Amino acid sequence: MKEIRGENVVQAVSPYVSKRGISPEVQREFAIGYGEGHRGFTAIPWYTTEGRLANVKYRSTTDKKFFYESNATPVKTIVYGLDKAKEHESVVVVEGEIDALSWWTAGIPSVAVGSAHMSDEQSEVIKRAGFKRIYLGGDNDKQGRKLNRMVERNMRGYAEMYEIDYEEEKDANDVLLRHGAEMLRGMFEDAAEVQTISLRL
Repeated sequence: MKEIRGENVVQAVSPYVSKRGISPEVQREFAIGYGEGHRGFTAIPWYTTEGRLANVKYRSTTDKKFFYESNATPVKTIVYGLDKAKEHESVVVVEGEIDALSWWTAGIPSVAVGSAHMSDEQSEVIKRAGFKRIYLGGDNDKQGRKLNRMVERNMRGYAEMYEIDYEEEKDANDVLLRHGAEMLRGMFEDAAEVQTISLRL
């Protein structure tokens, strides 16, 4: 597994991430900052399950451009936020880091797979974390529903599963920005259980 140097990221509360509703406390917890040499980009570090820096996503503060470190662990083999979520019994699985951080801002553990696709490697590391309850929190669109079904299929038999209903909003961050953390917590509490057949022996 490739690792990158921690000094690549200077930790600092990001005005861009703050504008997305993410609390300063959560930003510090997840080491949000900026990368030296990448002006105009917010740095979002990805860690291994054991807490080692593995990659960094650089997100433009002015548009939707982003990129990852090239000489680093591929994000499809790791899960964003799992190093912190593994201490909990429940977790919400989402696509992007900002949605995961939105859930954490509401006080609810969450992980992101980085896209609307969960790789086999990501499935395995989530299974090994041993969650009792997994909440399907993909975006409220075709790609998000595709991710939810993939997580459901891959995790079937390993945990109880529940599905988040974002109602009229697109994703967790939209709910946080427009309605606040309390509504996100309500959606978590109201999530419907997905009926599955246990495959455990």
